[in-house]
Amino acid sequence: MPAEGGKSANRSRLLQKFGKAKAVNPFAEEEKRATQNMAEGISQILDMHNSGELAALCGVMCLGTDGTNREKKERVLAHIARQTQISHNPEKSYSEVLHLMWEGILFEYLRANGMPMKTVEHDPRVFTILMWRKKAMEQFGGTFRPHYMPRHIRPRTMPEKLDEDLRALLNGVAAKEIFVKESEKRVKRDNDYRNVVMYLAAVTDMHNYEEDCRQYLLGETEMLRSRCDHQAESLELTALQMDELEDKHAMMGEQWCRTLAAQEAIVDCYMGMLNENLCDKNALAKQLEDFLVRHGGRDGNLLGDAAKGQGDNLNELVCKTLARYELDSRAAADEVKSCSKLLERCKAELAKQNEVLVFETARADEAERAAEEWQRRHGALRDAAAARIAQLEVENAWLQAEAGSGLVEAYVTARRFDLAKRQLDGVLASGKKEEGGLAATLLEALGITDRDGVLQQLEMGAMRREELDQRTAAALTAATAAGFGKKKTPSKKR
Repeated sequence: MPAEGGKSANRSRLLQKFGKAKAVNPFAEEEKRATQNMAEGISQILDMHNSGELAALCGVMCLGTDGTNREKKERVLAHIARQTQISHNPEKSYSEVLHLMWEGILFEYLRANGMPMKTVEHDPRVFTILMWRKKAMEQFGGTFRPHYMPRHIRPRTMPEKLDEDLRALLNGVAAKEIFVKESEKRVKRDNDYRNVVMYLAAVTDMHNYEEDCRQYLLGETEMLRSRCDHQAESLELTALQMDELEDKHAMMGEQWCRTLAAQEAIVDCYMGMLNENLCDKNALAKQLEDFLVRHGGRDGNLLGDAAKGQGDNLNELVCKTLARYELDSRAAADEVKSCSKLLERCKAELAKQNEVLVFETARADEAERAAEEWQRRHGALRDAAAARIAQLEVENAWLQAEAGSGLVEAYVTARRFDLAKRQLDGVLASGKKEEGGLAATLLEALGITDRDGVLQQLEMGAMRREELDQRTAAALTAATAAGFGKKKTPSKKR
């Protein structure tokens, strides 16, 4: 037990020598990176879900299915955080959520991260967790871990071993050849066309099978070549990573040396800070002593004489400074009392001025209310005058419209009366008694012509007809006298 105690004491002194640097735990750092990779990976996987898939996932987890995709994603992440706080195992919380997701999305996520799964031998959920763990170990800045990679060298004397698929191809070709040979023997032995047909069918079947075998071998060859190229690229990448790890190892060594130098510099800085603290205390004591000498003098503050070895230390100077502060505070209190009396007088004067200001303010408010009342009345009169003017303008417009419509109707009526008068005058001039009487009645009834005018028109029409009859009779008499009215008698043939 004492030996162990001495060992721990030596270890603590060694840590103190290095400036109490924080010990680096590589496994804790790796766990932190793994948790960060899990959080980023689950966020990317949730972003690959559509609205329906997120709603189904939230329903299975007994969470709300409403809202946008972002809200559903936040609910799932909050559920994972709660489960992590309860169980203190983030990998278990993320694994439980992954087991509730659709495998197709996990296949797409792995393919997008350069790790496609072509078989279903491994569970994509477990493979995703392993990928996150592997990335946490392979991230730069982590702890170097050696890995054993076995290399198998096959001697030349070892017999070649065919795979099952190649053996099956060879057996299939041998079986086809046996059938072809048997068909050939039958053709040579029997003179039957059916044997020939069977032989041709067997040859064709063998050729088709050989073509399928060639295609399979070509595909396998291409795949092997691609694998060889991939292995070569992987080896190159591994070599580059080894070079980079060597550089990182050298860089870490340099960084550790720099850290030790920084710790030594910090120790020197702490020592300098202690010295500066002592200097500051001495300077503060000197300033306090000078302050007390200026305020009350050396004898008034009971200061010792440093020249005689009776100087005061910092604590005594602080106490004396506080005592001087108490004396100065009492003097200041007396000054404050005298100032308070002056303030009371000023307060009384201000109260009088305040009463005067209140009175003047009341008068100003009354005048302002009166001005507002007159402005309101003026606005009301202005609004009433504007309304009356608008009403008169509307009535004027209406009367103008009525006058215009009346003029139009009068013009149309005058035109109609002129047309009717011309028609009725023509009827009166025609000389027909019934129609003439009806036309005269209409003229008189419509007010176009009075009764005297109608009689005058009738009389003028009768005179014109009589004159026309006399002229016609005179014309007929003159024609008869001229011999136009006699008919010629035809002469009788002998």
